[in-house]
Amino acid sequence: MDPITLSAILAGVGLLKSQTIDKAAEDRQRKLRATEQALSPFTGLAAQTQVQEADPFGQSLAFGATGMSLGEQMQGSKQAQEAAAEQNAILKTLTDARAKKLEAEAKMIEAGIDPSTFSGLRGSR
Repeated sequence: MDPITLSAILAGVGLLKSQTIDKAAEDRQRKLRATEQALSPFTGLAAQTQVQEADPFGQSLAFGATGMSLGEQMQGSKQAQEAAAEQNAILKTLTDARAKKLEAEAKMIEAGIDPSTFSGLRGSR
């Protein structure tokens, strides 16, 4: 998948997370802090709960950067797969050529011809 597209999708997911999950958590933390503050005259303690505010911009930015990174890795993986496929095709061609040479040498031996007499010919070793 294109890194820009994946980045945009995950930025949207980050925004959605911020507005749903993080906002609900922020509301719960604020209620807990208010309860602690209301009870502080009796306990003698100040409110200890830290409120972590929902951050739509930060979540969108973080998820978007993650999407960009993943997209680039996916593209790099695709290019690596294509290069590996090309190398495998070359290796198969070389292996097939070697097999044909060995087959030809075997036929020569069957016919009573010594393959080493053709050592000067192209393709033989």
